Amino acid sequence: MEATQLLPEEMIQHIQSFLDEKEAARTSILSRSWYDAWLTRPNLDFSDFTQWKCLPFLESAFVKSGRKTLQRYEELNLKIQSFKLSLDDSLEWKFDDWKYGELEDTISVAIEWTKKAINLGATHLKIEFLREGGWDVEFLLPREVLESEFLVGLSFYGGTIDAQDHKVSWSRLKSLCLDRVCIQGNTNIWGMISMCPLIEELVLSECNGTCDHNLTGLEYLKVLRLMRVKIGEWLLRDLSSKFPRLKKLTLEHCTGYDEEEIQICSNSLEFMSFLHEGRMKTMVLRFIFDFPRIKKLKLLTPNILPSLSFKTASPEWESHISMACKLESSSLMAAREFLQELSPSKIHLILYIPHCFVEMYDPARAIISLRNPHTVEELTIYMFQDSSIYSMALEDLFWSCRPNSIVLYIWSYDMYARSNSFAKFLCYVLIEDGNENRNISALYDLEEVNVEFFEDDPYAESSRSLSCKTLLDALAYSGDCRSRIKFCLQLRWG
Repeated sequence: MEATQLLPEEMIQHIQSFLDEKEAARTSILSRSWYDAWLTRPNLDFSDFTQWKCLPFLESAFVKSGRKTLQRYEELNLKIQSFKLSLDDSLEWKFDDWKYGELEDTISVAIEWTKKAINLGATHLKIEFLREGGWDVEFLLPREVLESEFLVGLSFYGGTIDAQDHKVSWSRLKSLCLDRVCIQGNTNIWGMISMCPLIEELVLSECNGTCDHNLTGLEYLKVLRLMRVKIGEWLLRDLSSKFPRLKKLTLEHCTGYDEEEIQICSNSLEFMSFLHEGRMKTMVLRFIFDFPRIKKLKLLTPNILPSLSFKTASPEWESHISMACKLESSSLMAAREFLQELSPSKIHLILYIPHCFVEMYDPARAIISLRNPHTVEELTIYMFQDSSIYSMALEDLFWSCRPNSIVLYIWSYDMYARSNSFAKFLCYVLIEDGNENRNISALYDLEEVNVEFFEDDPYAESSRSLSCKTLLDALAYSGDCRSRIKFCLQLRWG
């Protein structure tokens, strides 16, 4: 007898839980025990959109299979642990031909199955309505879900919550993810969250609702991710008292806080990520952080160059920084002061060189940057403008942060950046043609040089690997093409 046939049912089902629905179903042919385990699996996943090709919806194989499965569990009085349901409008061209009643049938089936899952004892729910253009019928999270005292994990995407007339009883909930969820009526999303005293992970993305409720009693919260939501200054103020066990904090494109100065202090935080790609009405001018136990910091502000005040007692940590920086004396000095605050960490730096008028670079103003340089693990530069003035500025930048590796992208996609003069200049430097006017001393001692050329479509994934000599010839004959060039350099500092 094969070893797979001797495994207990619980172990077989545990193995099947790591596979997707189709892969797990295929294991049922291994033996009778695997087949029986599949029929009574505790994790149900109804996400196979390929079965939707049979219309009308109520007669589709997807609905028939789902109803048959749930009926079997009810008749055998089986319990489930997790339930996942995904409805996708990727077949939107078919939805256009549907009647309004058929859309209602879709929502009706989703509500029916969700209620059954709760009655079967599901402790983890994942309900997704993946809709790009929106549907005419909304999925309202059933009352049974709001009042489930045994729910441990809930992930809800693309639906609606109205808890105004229902009591939220999520006393055992540990994980909550709400993404593109519409909060109706006077329901206060933060008030709902405060009813989850055991919650450990909270993710909110693009959810409406008021934010005037001061969160209290979430002493077990470890992970907090907020994306495109209004948070208010009260949330960032004194994180240690609100969330004493918080380990990971992510803020992406949030609003409601002071945009001139962001001050965050947490004694427990180990990971912090802040992202804002847009241009704020009032640019963030200053970050003030105090994270004694930080292990990883991510600050992504590709349209601004902020200032930073940072305190930590952590012996080893890393920072990943993305910010805008003009290649001019004042900007490079400000960038150096920013790195000064992060000098104890392993720094990964991304600089975006924006479209702007390039001033005459004054090396005398930046000569101080050569003193006490900060070692950067990896320096990535995106250049969206071409100018020979950049060579002197990059020289000071390289010596100032002494990167172990450099990834340099030179974009050429408009009339102002198609001369490729700097790309040609850099090729001459790397070829080492001996011309004293074409030297960047920081690049004298290179361990490795790789060049990739993306022609015609600078956003394309495919590229050609070229030598500097071949690239130089290609640039000479390319004319007015749109391109992206990627230089990868490994440096060896003496």
